[in-house]
Amino acid sequence: MSEAVRAGAVRPASRVQSVLWFVVNHPVRLLLVTVLLALVTGAGLQHASINNSDRALFARDNPGLQQLEAVESRFTKDDSVVIIVRPHDGDVFTRRNLTLLSELTEQAWTIPHTQRVDSLTNFQHTEVDGDDLNVTDLVSDPDRLSDGELVRIRDIALREPNLVRNVVSERGHAATINVSVVTESDGGREAPAIMEYVEALQADFRARYPDVDILLTGMVAFKAASQATTEHEIKTTSLFSMAAILLCLLVMLRSVSGVFVTLLVITLSNLIAMGTMVWFGVEITPVMAGAPAIILTLAVADSIHLLISYQQFLREGHAKQVAMYESLRVNAAPVFLTSITTAIGFLCLNASQSPPFVDMANLVTIGVMAAWLLSMVFLPALMMLLPAPKVTQRNERHAWMDHLADFVIDHRKPVLVVSVLVFGGLAALSVKNQFNDVWIDYFDETYEVRRATDFMVQDITGHHRLQFAFPSGVANGIMDPAYMQGLDRFAEWARQQPGVKYVSSFSDTIKRLNRDMHGGDPAFYKVPESGS
Repeated sequence: MSEAVRAGAVRPASRVQSVLWFVVNHPVRLLLVTVLLALVTGAGLQHASINNSDRALFARDNPGLQQLEAVESRFTKDDSVVIIVRPHDGDVFTRRNLTLLSELTEQAWTIPHTQRVDSLTNFQHTEVDGDDLNVTDLVSDPDRLSDGELVRIRDIALREPNLVRNVVSERGHAATINVSVVTESDGGREAPAIMEYVEALQADFRARYPDVDILLTGMVAFKAASQATTEHEIKTTSLFSMAAILLCLLVMLRSVSGVFVTLLVITLSNLIAMGTMVWFGVEITPVMAGAPAIILTLAVADSIHLLISYQQFLREGHAKQVAMYESLRVNAAPVFLTSITTAIGFLCLNASQSPPFVDMANLVTIGVMAAWLLSMVFLPALMMLLPAPKVTQRNERHAWMDHLADFVIDHRKPVLVVSVLVFGGLAALSVKNQFNDVWIDYFDETYEVRRATDFMVQDITGHHRLQFAFPSGVANGIMDPAYMQGLDRFAEWARQQPGVKYVSSFSDTIKRLNRDMHGGDPAFYKVPESGS
């Protein structure tokens, strides 16, 4: 570079150099443009919404999702809150514990969006009295039950296939209240409000019954926990990442202004990326929670290269504008190549069949390119308005890096061999990675929904449900004994499959009615052979 250009008397000849010199010499104008860009795109965040539905992982044309929606259109669509009652005395069938179940069952009907409540106490028990078929709640007025009635209720409940491994454990030491709710959307947006109400009920009953554990699980609880976790992880991950970056920047730059500007680049990059995605109508999903940390990494890398080079040129005695111009000139190509190749790599995820991963890839792409733009425009412009950082003429504090470089060069063959062995070994260990798509495993034991679900699965019933629809093909065909017998054969087959804890079928209702119509004789707990 000529001395005339160094002094700022003339502009560099090439177009790229002219652009870089424009950046250095018009900081106020460029700051206004970049800040306005960040404000306009970031304004979209006011419309942001979080989608914690498990269905968000599937595209609209996914066959499994379409089958589920087809079943729901014929029957009903519901999520659930499962309230687990676990008395410390290990016996649900006491007056006090049945009273708790009865009261909590009644209160469960007040939960927002509730469509159905199933529990031990409101189970519709049928008995034959002569020619009459009486249908009553299994438990009524629990605080007035005699010892004999308690024994009778326990005997009925633990022999009833519709109750055991569904709303009561086989040992009778725990029970559940299953609350089916119907929400207006699939995104889980109503889940936090529903769980806020349920948790208030939980707190009330825990205070009144301190000798009973009341735990919450179910899909609605999972969605609410997922949203809370997503929000928490975004905040804490950003906070911890910022703290770590701040410390590293202070060590490497020894410049408060450099650290400040880098943090602004990080913040604005994420603001532009998130705001742009929201403006395009994208909902935030848990998969996208890691994107800010990825954007942060690239934003720091871009900024640190420019700032260290800037300091180096200042150390060599250049004026502030010339030092920043030289830093931009040296780093423009590598910073752009790093950013564009990273963006292309993430854009390849658009081939994914899962929309949240596509959204995460696009979010990172926008953030990475925003970080590049801000590093090349916003950062140098702001640095031109701030006082030049004080730099020492000697580089003694980086002597250890010189020693490291000399060591690697002098011992390049051993370093290469050791590096290949280490990284080859780590690559070999990668085959031990296991894929796990079990949603409850997303949480560790510090979350109540995880502890509650683990207990429910181990001691009461399962937390995954398979739904099968069997069209009869004709009007009222489900009342055909042949149809019901086929349905019952499938239900019995399902009960024998590994991992299955409970099966509910329309044929079970018919079998129970047939038994009750024959005086409660267990021999008639079967599908009738004729429709008469």
